[in-house]
Amino acid sequence: MLPRLALLHLRWFCLFTFVAVLAVGFGHLQDGNSRIFATSAFYTGLLPVILVCLILSVLVPWVMFMIDPRRTAEPTIENFLRHWKAL
Repeated sequence: MLPRLALLHLRWFCLFTFVAVLAVGFGHLQDGNSRIFATSAFYTGLLPVILVCLILSVLVPWVMFMIDPRRTAEPTIENFLRHWKAL
């Protein structure tokens, strides 16, 4: 059950990280600052963004599970995985 839980949160993490990195990358491309991709400062600057994505990847699925009005089962890990169809 724990590997499935980890994979579910990994899926959310990949989704949030993909969108965040695209947003930051396209922001620099629109400014005409494509040379920043070759610097280490760009990748160091992504660390806080990735940390926020990590926190969101855990909180968002659980909050959505908790506030879902259709949920009738008690809040357990097993019911959480059944809600997201991961079990």
